[in-house]
Amino acid sequence: MTNAQVTRYPCFYLLRITLVALGLLSIGCERTTPLNHAEKIKQAGEIKVGTFYGQTTYYLAKSGPSGFEYELMLGFANFIDVELNVVPSYNLSELLPRLSRDEIDFVAANLAITPERKKRFRFAPPYQSVSPKVVFRQGRQRPDNLNEINGSFVVTQDSSHAESLTAQMEKT
Repeated sequence: MTNAQVTRYPCFYLLRITLVALGLLSIGCERTTPLNHAEKIKQAGEIKVGTFYGQTTYYLAKSGPSGFEYELMLGFANFIDVELNVVPSYNLSELLPRLSRDEIDFVAANLAITPERKKRFRFAPPYQSVSPKVVFRQGRQRPDNLNEINGSFVVTQDSSHAESLTAQMEKT
């Protein structure tokens, strides 16, 4: 472009320079930060949720998948506009390792928040709380502490109950 053309059409000259500058800037504007977990889920178009098989969590009814946790999972998947992929397990020793290996995006299984689990995983705010109870034979004296329990004491392996009992036994 000659000086006479620049003087005659200054707006076109500025527009051309602006477009070239924007083009050069856009080349260097690729995303450098990695996607967060929510962005990865949206990009994949599906959310993989681990849960337990059971009447209060997830089961296959005649009409299809059902259960309270399933309904919560499905509602959340619909809310964020992705497909739901349920990954059911029979026990916790399968479920949490899957979460650690990123095979699932999160767990919806009515889990208790324990100090040990909080070290390894992030928890959403609880929507329900329960407290542990000791069941004993009617007609016998109620135990006030673990030391008063005679005989065998049965809890589910890898459960929050086992974890809290182990912590209490270490204190005594």
